[in-house]
Amino acid sequence: MTIKIHVQQNLVWYAVYGSNLLERRFLCYIRGGTFNGITYHGCHDKSLPKSIRQYSMTYPVYFSKKAPKWDSGGVAFIRNIPMNEKLTLGKAYLITHEQFKEVQNQEGLKWYGKEIYLGELDGYPVLTITSPTEEALNPPSFPYLKVIYDGLRETYQSKSVTEIIHYLYNLAGVKDYYSIEDLNKLESFNPVPMM
Repeated sequence: MTIKIHVQQNLVWYAVYGSNLLERRFLCYIRGGTFNGITYHGCHDKSLPKSIRQYSMTYPVYFSKKAPKWDSGGVAFIRNIPMNEKLTLGKAYLITHEQFKEVQNQEGLKWYGKEIYLGELDGYPVLTITSPTEEALNPPSFPYLKVIYDGLRETYQSKSVTEIIHYLYNLAGVKDYYSIEDLNKLESFNPVPMM
């Protein structure tokens, strides 16, 4: 599919649904920096996103693969086919198309090599990335879930803690491993500093 990029400014919305929900984590991909013990070089253009907003999508989240930097737990992907009854809570960053491609490269094309066009927002295309193939579920580590939890709290401030906990609980790869009681500990969980 050919994506029409805004000609004058070359901008796209990058829609995220996993750890990049947490803005300071995402900005390591743009500006460079260290997060969870990993140092990122950032993009050549280190300009901050032009805009940031809530963005939901109908592609369900699941956790898969084994990420060494997250205690070999699964990380977030979205299914390749939308399911209208499943609403994924995300965030959209308005960045240049070059920044989007560089972020994708930093994420790793073997893991996040598939681009999905989600439509347009304010005249700019909305793109996200996921795995080209769907693999077996692998539950996420608690520190990884904490990053997503904090990102959701940051993005969806009108939602209660209970709503966010239940949202996370119902993601594929979570409920068979964690209980609601486990997830309730996310609010006070304080992992080793991630910067």
